[in-house]
Amino acid sequence: MDLPEEVMMEILMRLPVKSLLKIRCVCKAWCGLIKSPSFIDMLKRYIEHENQTMISFHSNNDEAEKSLSLCLRPPIEVTWFYHRNLEAAHLIGPCNGIVCITDGMDIYLCNPATRELRKLPPSPFGCPEYYRPMTDGVGIGFDSSTNDYKVVRILFWETIEYSPGRQYQAELYSLNTNSWRELRDVILPFYHFFARCNLLFQGRFHWRAWHALAQPCDTDCILSFDMRAEVFDVIHYPPSCVGDLGLVENKEPSFVSLNDSLALILCTSLPEEHPAPPQVIDIWAMMEYGVEESWTKKFSLGPFTIGIRLPLCLWKDDKQLLLESRSGRLISSSLLPDELEAADLKEHDIFESSTLFEGRIYAESLVSLNPIYMEEAIIE
Repeated sequence: MDLPEEVMMEILMRLPVKSLLKIRCVCKAWCGLIKSPSFIDMLKRYIEHENQTMISFHSNNDEAEKSLSLCLRPPIEVTWFYHRNLEAAHLIGPCNGIVCITDGMDIYLCNPATRELRKLPPSPFGCPEYYRPMTDGVGIGFDSSTNDYKVVRILFWETIEYSPGRQYQAELYSLNTNSWRELRDVILPFYHFFARCNLLFQGRFHWRAWHALAQPCDTDCILSFDMRAEVFDVIHYPPSCVGDLGLVENKEPSFVSLNDSLALILCTSLPEEHPAPPQVIDIWAMMEYGVEESWTKKFSLGPFTIGIRLPLCLWKDDKQLLLESRSGRLISSSLLPDELEAADLKEHDIFESSTLFEGRIYAESLVSLNPIYMEEAIIE
């Protein structure tokens, strides 16, 4: 039975490249389709298919429509975690061209530019009997005083049988020594870290967290870790954004750097009913880092009706905001003063098929993950 060309393209696009090379000899029609520029272009942009997660690279290029669809190189497949049937790997960072990839159990460092990959050794620290360790938060950073890349991991010990309360532990990995050590005398009354909501800013890594000791109930906050001083700290949201139950109006937060300031993006979350009501996005900047009174609302965007799932990051020198649409497609909104009133969202040819879209602004580097005394680990 003959299938329409567009249907055949959708089928072939889901096959590995090695399989596509083999089936070119089946018939002239298949060979011509696989070699066609349109198919090759679609294959470049198809960054997610069944049981595979990809890290895809797209150019910060000013060439009009191609700026968000030009794939710089073949994507990197992130398939190391799927034997555990987990949903996906999460991107942490980047830091000087290095990204951290984790599923909460295994942790990898990767330089996508050089395609170097290093799996971090397992933690040597155990946990009490009848407990099991669970990762709550992971962060990456660079300590310029020791010229060392560090990964911090926050774990809690979960009881095998139900028991109220949790015990927390913080560990720090050093690339220079390729080893972990415990961070002692650290009190961590926090839980429910969010892997998609994190940011490295001015040598400190930031997570969205809930403060477990807050009264009268748990309260949203930002937890930070200083990679040089190796200390944790807490940053509170703007008072008008927080109620008794945390962030108000079902806001979904993202952290970004805006004009060299720590910034917070708040987007009204989507309800279950269809169609979704219009959504509004607020962007706040902390004009003086660490001074909570300096939070200032910089932008208020919308209302939008396209259906926004989550803000991702800022793009093009902080002039565009990238977001994930409800349908899993990458969309953007301009932050230029003369375009704010239009409340227009632009769709791009970058998409995924689940709810695990992540966006990071990445700058290439030649930083090596393999000091001379370490074994090489290269992505083939």
